[in-house]
Amino acid sequence: MNYLGMRHILPLLLTMTTIAVGHAASQAKPQAQCRLTDEAFDSVLRRVGDWRTIDAFHRKHFPQCLDDGYYSEGYSDLIVHTLASRWDTLPVLAEVTRRRPAFLKFVLRHIDASTDPTQLRAIQVDAASACPAAQRQLCAAIGGAAKSALMEIAVPVPPAGEVSSVF
Repeated sequence: MNYLGMRHILPLLLTMTTIAVGHAASQAKPQAQCRLTDEAFDSVLRRVGDWRTIDAFHRKHFPQCLDDGYYSEGYSDLIVHTLASRWDTLPVLAEVTRRRPAFLKFVLRHIDASTDPTQLRAIQVDAASACPAAQRQLCAAIGGAAKSALMEIAVPVPPAGEVSSVF
């Protein structure tokens, strides 16, 4: 195609692209705004401590309250604290994640380096030595996430099954 032909086709292509992009943008659903204040978020995080409630709260407020920044750190603290202090509730977590695999991804994503290393160590030890037989796969995933978080913050990770002297 010669230069004169391109001169006529290029503006047409640009116009069609602009129209298509504009139409797609007008068809997109507007994202609801997060109506949860930081204070309300903190208040709820202080009250919840069981897996069903954590899951229900997250489903209610996500995606309009994005899981990043302040909210992400709050979720991480809650998830890691719940695992470290209430390991006996693991069968409930297994039940919730079996019904809703997206919640398992959420939980594993929040076992991260922004949390308390002592709690991460406790999770890793529990995953290796206090895992119910029916939840071995879940324990392996949780223990692996705790180990990765500890490695990221350069905290020595005890071998699986060995209790750290930090406790």
